[in-house]
Amino acid sequence: SFKELQRELASIHRSDLALVCSPTEKDMLSNVWGIKESKLCEASFFMEKPDKQRVKPFAERNGFVTVGTFLHPPNVDSIKWLAQEIWPLVRRKNSRARIDIYGAHLERVTHLQRLHNPDQGFHVNGFAESLEDALGNARVLLSPLRFGAGIKTKILDAFSFGTPVATTPIGAEGIATGSRLDSPSCDGSSLLSWGGMRGACTAAEVAEDALRLHEDEALWQEASANGMDILSNHFNKDANLQVVHEALQDKLMSLGESRETDFTGQAFWHGSLRATEYFSRWVELKEKS
Repeated sequence: SFKELQRELASIHRSDLALVCSPTEKDMLSNVWGIKESKLCEASFFMEKPDKQRVKPFAERNGFVTVGTFLHPPNVDSIKWLAQEIWPLVRRKNSRARIDIYGAHLERVTHLQRLHNPDQGFHVNGFAESLEDALGNARVLLSPLRFGAGIKTKILDAFSFGTPVATTPIGAEGIATGSRLDSPSCDGSSLLSWGGMRGACTAAEVAEDALRLHEDEALWQEASANGMDILSNHFNKDANLQVVHEALQDKLMSLGESRETDFTGQAFWHGSLRATEYFSRWVELKEKS
């Protein structure tokens, strides 16, 4: 909601440094909402280097998979779109296709339980005990997200097991290739320098991309290698932690000057705009008494 947005922007203005998860968020905060770039640091995911030795080859894999908690609205919408529009198109071209859907809290969403349809290869399984088993044995992560923000962990997890991804521009947001501000769009392009397909915006396009990745071994191998390269180049734990460490050190060295010239931040620290701070102090004192 707009109130939540206002609260979040106010928190950033009050801060000396805000850590953001992707270049997309950083670009939006700076260019759309007017946050000074000096207050923003990209603190992306901190992933281990993928172990290429554990990646199963194309021939030892089969089927599609999708993962994500069933209490997250973008995931719920994605699964319903998949069941109602995308999967029938996949099955029309491959009558033996199978997809396994994993996620926590299935017992709390009966309308998703009813989508379970083994006769059509649509398996709603609930919680996955092992991500490696779930993602590492499928040929393609099928993640048709239509809304949502931030970097999608499921896609990075798939890359870590060498599993290509068929998704939308929303799903791929913030997961760059060569350029840190490389953003996909609804142009129908395959964008194969990525770890799969990410330009689909209609059910037919998603189904086509998913089938191409599933059936074309050369294409699959290229996408699998690209995904692991993206993890190594943009989400390396040691490199990204170093970026955060340097940003914190630079901010500490220039803290006085930074605060003096941050007039918007000073305004938000005025007593009349500090209700949240004073309320939290009251709660703290109340709990001690």
